[in-house]
Formats: sequence, C-alpha cells, structure tokens
Amino acid sequence: MRITKKAFEELKVHCRETPDLESCGYLFGEDDLIKSIMRGKNLDESPVTYTIDPESTLKSVFRKDFKGVYHSHLGVPVPSGIDESVGKHPNKYYLIYSISQDKLRAYNWDGFEFAEEEMGVID
Repeated sequence: MRITKKAFEELKVHCRETPDLESCGYLFGEDDLIKSIMRGKNLDESPVTYTIDPESTLKSVFRKDFKGVYHSHLGVPVPSGIDESVGKHPNKYYLIYSISQDKLRAYNWDGFEFAEEEMGVID
C-alpha cells in the first residue's frame, strides 16, 4: 500500500498534537493509495485506547473512498491486543504511527488478525 506525502504529514501532525494520548482518524483513497485523512476525536482520551467519535464515523465509513483507520501509539507501531479486540473494518488498512519512534506501519485487518503490509510514501 502507498500513502501520499501530504496525507502522511497530516497524519503525523495530528498524532503529535496530543503526544500523551492516542490520536485517531480515517483514511481515504483509491485502490492501494491513501490520498487523504479525516481526523477523529478520541472519546476515550486515553494513552492506550481509542474510540472515534460517532460524527466522524458516520462521515467516513460509508464513503466510497473509505480505506481504513489510523491511530497513534506512544511506543512501537504494532497492533496491540486491544487493537485486535476492537478491529471493526475487515479488509481495510490500519495505520499505526509511533510518536516515540516517528515511524508509520501499515496493517490489513481480515476480521481475525492483522497482517503487516509493505508501505511506501509517494509525492
């Protein structure tokens, strides 16, 4: 999968604004290319969990170009047990940005488990 540099930078800015809490939002694009993001509000206000506000959810998941979800971790950018228990969008991308490592990783959720995806940033 690929993400535009603009979308990647917007995602990083969002995640860095609240470095002590998980940031979250939605991904949009076509095929395997993420072209834009929509910020969500983390209703949990937690450093280890997120629940995206319903207004953002309704504006996102029914769009034709909906490609998945992103959120931040304070540590490593790998899915946690919590992420696995709340995965709601099968066959969509889940991007996890590590604030401490300044690293973004991509995963695909098949409804049962996450599989890491190769990811590239393009102009």
